[in-house]
Amino acid sequence: MYQTISLFLLLVLLSPQWGTAQDENLRTHDHIYLDNIRSVQLHRTDSVLSYPIIPLQGGRRLRLTFDDMDADVKDYVYTIVHYDANWQPSEMDVSEYINGFEENNLLDYQFSYNTIREYTHFQLDFPNEDIQLTKSGNYLLKVYEDEDQKRLALTRRFMVIESIMTVGGRFIRPSDPAVSSTHQRLNFSISHPDVRIGNPQNEITTVLLQNGRWDNALLNLKPKFVRNEKLVYDYLNKLLFPAGKEFRHLDIRSFDFRTDRTESIEEYADHYKVYLNADEPRPYRPYIFYRDINGRYVVENLDVSLNFGRTARIDIAESFVGTDSQAAEHARQGDYAIAYFRLEAPIPYEGRRVYLVGAFSDWQCLPEYELTYEPSENEYRGQALLKQGYYNYTYALADEDNPEQVSFAEIEGNWHETENEYHVLVYWRPFGQRYDRLVALQTFNSVRGQP
Repeated sequence: MYQTISLFLLLVLLSPQWGTAQDENLRTHDHIYLDNIRSVQLHRTDSVLSYPIIPLQGGRRLRLTFDDMDADVKDYVYTIVHYDANWQPSEMDVSEYINGFEENNLLDYQFSYNTIREYTHFQLDFPNEDIQLTKSGNYLLKVYEDEDQKRLALTRRFMVIESIMTVGGRFIRPSDPAVSSTHQRLNFSISHPDVRIGNPQNEITTVLLQNGRWDNALLNLKPKFVRNEKLVYDYLNKLLFPAGKEFRHLDIRSFDFRTDRTESIEEYADHYKVYLNADEPRPYRPYIFYRDINGRYVVENLDVSLNFGRTARIDIAESFVGTDSQAAEHARQGDYAIAYFRLEAPIPYEGRRVYLVGAFSDWQCLPEYELTYEPSENEYRGQALLKQGYYNYTYALADEDNPEQVSFAEIEGNWHETENEYHVLVYWRPFGQRYDRLVALQTFNSVRGQP
């Protein structure tokens, strides 16, 4: 009898729906796990260019969108997990940070309409009537395909904030001559007049992000000085980021006309092809300012916009503003194209691989965005399947022996006057608590300063 019970328990633990095998490849950052998933975005419902951060109170919601290129209907389910400031699972039970159901079906979908490439477009707005969040901090949204087998489809980071502290800061030219023309330095302070902090070095964790990226974030920052109701972060050579240059751009919001970066557009029975002008390496080229969207991308179909009576808008600095029905038309009438990229290079970068990188690649050097060298043309060539929209991108070099070692400077260069956005995130874990509260957020712009 005992052997029968033991065998039953073993089978239960090993079965996919009971065990955690479906999460064995989990990455606690933005990642796509299935080849049929494309164009994943997570932002506030009121702005497609916003970062996935909402207040704990106030009714703001986030919107997840993605396309399934299999063009069928699948059973997608989602769940949300709370993490600490270092993106390790929190010690809390799910019931402590969620009101509602731990797991929910993703039921809002539409089939593509009037497109050459067929797909199914999925959308999720949350918090919603099925799930509400009761704690601030870091969260990971996990979407699975197949309610029974639970194959990880995608993960996305987002944050929930309760603003009980404030952050002030200013940009200072780096004092080190070696980086004064290539890096940006932000000094900041945290004010907490209404919050008593017993041990700031242990209770406060601060993170500094550049353009919303976690791949190059400065983590676990501790205050240099502790003053009355103020924590000061004033480091000479620690709060530094390579400034980069303004992002390159690709505008494929319409296949009816060519933009400044497009050489030609070809239409086939089942897809479009977009050939781009060759890019030049620019590490030593003079800095030129132009408005970009700091590495992000916007899904938009100008032909659909014109059908609604809107004017073709080339200035992408402002996000698309329209009704939900208009946004839905963009989502399901945006077609896909294979975009062909070229990077001039008299000789190959020995020992390194060249990649296209941006928000569309989740800031990762992925095999599908790698360029290969063509000796006869003295250039690198690559291609990417992209949905109609406006894209920022950059080129990266990854070391063949150490793929985690990535450099942008050798192709793009750095210039201290480049416009970038910085986020200061402040986490607080008072003595005795079991999770990190996100208690302050401030955005700084390297050109405009603090808004």
